[in-house]
Amino acid sequence: MNMAGKFSCIAMGIVSVVAGFFGLARWWPLFVEFLKAAFPPILVLGGAIAVVAGVTAVRDEATLPGKAAPRKDTALPKDAV
Repeated sequence: MNMAGKFSCIAMGIVSVVAGFFGLARWWPLFVEFLKAAFPPILVLGGAIAVVAGVTAVRDEATLPGKAAPRKDTALPKDAV
């Protein structure tokens, strides 16, 4: 990308930030309502991800007690040592 393209990206970014601040100032009550409405679904999704991650970790620990043995496809051949 040439210098003019980089500067135009910076200028458009500045314009977007300024427009965003004006939009937040103008529609602040609606933005707060959106955050209030979005908070419970975010909690549900985050909790579901945490449960899945925990169940996966427990299942992996149960199937591979102690240290995991090296996989056959990644182990070095005996003559390479």
